[in-house]
Amino acid sequence: MPAVTLESFSTFGALLHFLRRRARLTQRDLAIATGYSEAHISRLENDQRLPDLTTLVALMVPALDLSDDPASVARLLELAAAARGESLVGTSVTVTKKIEQQQHSELGLLDLPPPLPPFLIERQATNHVQQRLANERCLCINGLAGVGKTVIASQIAQSWGERCFWLSFTPTLSLSSEILIRQLALFLLSHGDDQVEPLLHLPRDGEAGLSFERQLGLLINGLQHIPALLCFDNAQLLIDQPQLRLMLEQLAQKTTSQILLLSREQFNLQGFSYWSLHGLELIEAQRLLKHYGTQLSPTHSQQLIERTQANPALLRLTIGLLGDRGADEALMQHLIDEPHIASFVLDQMLGQLPSSSERLLALLAVAAQPLNLHAEWPMECSFAVDGPYQWQQAMSELTRRQLIDAPSHAYVLPLVQEYIYAQLRSQPSRRKALHQQLARVFEDQRIDPIRAAQHYLAAGDVPAALNSLQQQLDPLMNQGLSSAAAAILQSIRPTIEQQHPELLFAWLQSYGEFLMATSQASEAEAMYREALALAWQPNQRAHLVWRLTGAMLHRNQATAAQSLLEQTIATLDSREVRLHGLLQMALSKAILMQSQFALARQAAEQAIALTSQLDPEAIMTIAEIRARAGGTLAIVQQYTGEVDASIQTWLDVIAQTRIARLERVRPRAFVNLANLYYTKGDLNRAEATINDAVTGLRRIGDVYAQARMQHTQAIIQMMRGQPQAALQTLEQACAIKQQIDDQQGWYNSRNQIAMTLLALGQTEQAEAIAQNLLHMLGEGGEPFFRGVILDTLAIGQLLRGDLRAARQSLDRIAAMPIAQSNNLLRMAWERRSVLLMLLTEGAEHARTVFSHSLPLAGNGEIALDHACLDALITQAAGDELAAQRQWQQLAQRAASNGYEYYRIVAEAQLQAPSHVSLQQRVLQMHQPFAPNCWYQPALAQAVND
Repeated sequence: MPAVTLESFSTFGALLHFLRRRARLTQRDLAIATGYSEAHISRLENDQRLPDLTTLVALMVPALDLSDDPASVARLLELAAAARGESLVGTSVTVTKKIEQQQHSELGLLDLPPPLPPFLIERQATNHVQQRLANERCLCINGLAGVGKTVIASQIAQSWGERCFWLSFTPTLSLSSEILIRQLALFLLSHGDDQVEPLLHLPRDGEAGLSFERQLGLLINGLQHIPALLCFDNAQLLIDQPQLRLMLEQLAQKTTSQILLLSREQFNLQGFSYWSLHGLELIEAQRLLKHYGTQLSPTHSQQLIERTQANPALLRLTIGLLGDRGADEALMQHLIDEPHIASFVLDQMLGQLPSSSERLLALLAVAAQPLNLHAEWPMECSFAVDGPYQWQQAMSELTRRQLIDAPSHAYVLPLVQEYIYAQLRSQPSRRKALHQQLARVFEDQRIDPIRAAQHYLAAGDVPAALNSLQQQLDPLMNQGLSSAAAAILQSIRPTIEQQHPELLFAWLQSYGEFLMATSQASEAEAMYREALALAWQPNQRAHLVWRLTGAMLHRNQATAAQSLLEQTIATLDSREVRLHGLLQMALSKAILMQSQFALARQAAEQAIALTSQLDPEAIMTIAEIRARAGGTLAIVQQYTGEVDASIQTWLDVIAQTRIARLERVRPRAFVNLANLYYTKGDLNRAEATINDAVTGLRRIGDVYAQARMQHTQAIIQMMRGQPQAALQTLEQACAIKQQIDDQQGWYNSRNQIAMTLLALGQTEQAEAIAQNLLHMLGEGGEPFFRGVILDTLAIGQLLRGDLRAARQSLDRIAAMPIAQSNNLLRMAWERRSVLLMLLTEGAEHARTVFSHSLPLAGNGEIALDHACLDALITQAAGDELAAQRQWQQLAQRAASNGYEYYRIVAEAQLQAPSHVSLQQRVLQMHQPFAPNCWYQPALAQAVND
């Protein structure tokens, strides 16, 4: 038989097959020697894979024992180059050098840690892993693809230098105990351990090789003498490799090496601790986006970070897309439609997902919120649509693959959810059925009424969505979810009108109710009027009038509301006691808003009296009428100076709201109660009551009452000596009140801004605000607020030295009927008039008039202001010792009750230079936070002129 020549082989695969058989190696032997799989060697020999020249020299030449056969090497390289369509010119010298190097060492076969990305984010997680390794020695990091496991490990590995061993497992390479033994042996040999050299040689035919236990023993012995870090990437591939897992467990238990495993899936190995790695911290993700110069607004940056859960790989993919296409909002909203993103999610996160796991993941994607998978209802929902399957197995698979964290609070990465949901769009019947099942459970078990309605809509069941919101109207408003409910209802009006016109009346009522509890309350009136036009039953119309006038009063249409209520009451059947009570209650509020206190009290008491005619079993209705009408009565008592009675009434109101479960009314009652405690001078109790109010208002989302509460907070802040904080709080309150169209509240808070500016010495700005408010109100504006603003204007004019104008403003107040019926306004007018008399006519006349005024009991703002004026008159009368005692007493009273405003006033008056005039003392009394006013002559000059 003629000798076989190298030239007779025309393909690389044929020559490789010949050379392997000549070296008496099986495909498995060659695979172990090179680190390939047997399947890969078979494909190379069948010319189904293109050979790599560098790998050929580094791996195949020594494995085939061709170091002394340059002709075979040259022919093998020539055929490999031909297979790849490449030229071999100039390659022979390099080949020779590589062969010579391979004769001396095989260390080039060792893996190196992957290179770090160009821009490396310093992560808190890196320090955490280093600390865990130092303390626990053997650690497995679990995490989804792309969260940065390899980057963190590579950072740590590079700090170990040559003492770090790195091996990345792959499905086709490195996935056998023989390869791991060989790689570790090479690592130990590089550190001078010659005892492991037998592990690098394959046994010849007929020779008995070293047993697995003996090989493992040599490795363990070698590692005992070398402080090393062993890193294994893609460790999830070991789940079905028991011998490799046994090796790692033995290395963990019998060596002192630190071992770091990186896995996309959770599995147990003895001797290892576990830690789950998630995305970047918020500041780390922001730093990454900033480095690459992404032109995203803060809002879009936050959305991107949330949707990717700060996964570094997904962020970098998105940054690349943004670089190509710019900060396109459409791109941000449809990231999962981008091929690179979708491919990453499918290949790296969802590859080879079992059918049962896909069905559970579909449920989570449709739910789009965390679910407790240990409860029965999620399983029942899924089985009802997709049929029964291995629920526990699916749950374990998703947990193991890091697609969910904890089954008791299971949710998926937003982009994974979007990918699965996008796939479900091609299965509309299945998708809608899942939505329908979730909607019924969310509604029946009251898990989340808003989500129930959204699921009904996604299932195409608009009537069920409307009914769900109607049934949960009070709970939703009490939980502060009115805006969310209103937004859903707004979105379905076209469908209601076109497909379900019989539901329009119910829609209008529900939408109006929810709007009343939002910042869009001013729009509720239109809804109620539209519903009223459709209503024909008297009882139905009366109920709508009650709700409509509530919206009208919110917009300060008190006169029109009163007229409508009186007409409705007059025509309503007297047997409808409940409706009469509700309407009478609303009427009392309408009258109150017109400052007709006696009539308002009468209407409120009449509403309360009607409750005695109701069936005693109608506890909720009785309590509601008593609570709401009692609120009107308490306000009347407050305005007419019956402070203690008003406090008791509000406490009764709060008790009734608990019986009637009026969660929206109770926080407002606390707000009014806080105002009264402030009036009495009990700042501590006022602040504590405000805290109770805040808790309730935030829970129900009542921005109307929150804004009014902020007004009270600002007054307390100024009394506490914090005028700048008070201004900031008032500006916030004004912004909210303007947004919700609370005109009276806005006027009130703007006027308080003017008062705060006066205290800061900014008289002209304060006076300008008051003038503007009066112009906006006009002569027909609400009397009480006109009187209060005129009072502020009079103070400003007085301090500016325009005493004639101040007198005119006070005369305008005196001419108002409300100045006699409202104690607060009347006492303010008396104090300003006495002050003006003191400046123009002297202490004796001022004392005569002042002696007829009686201050409120206690240590509130009015009482302390009264004490200031008393001391000032004494000072003007020339009784210095008596005045000093009065200022000292005032300072002590103010300090003990936390009124820093009046403590500063009293202390400054006590420390005033002897030459200070009465006029300068008046300035300081009203401007305690202004720069030293002892040398401001404006008022003194005006008086002297």
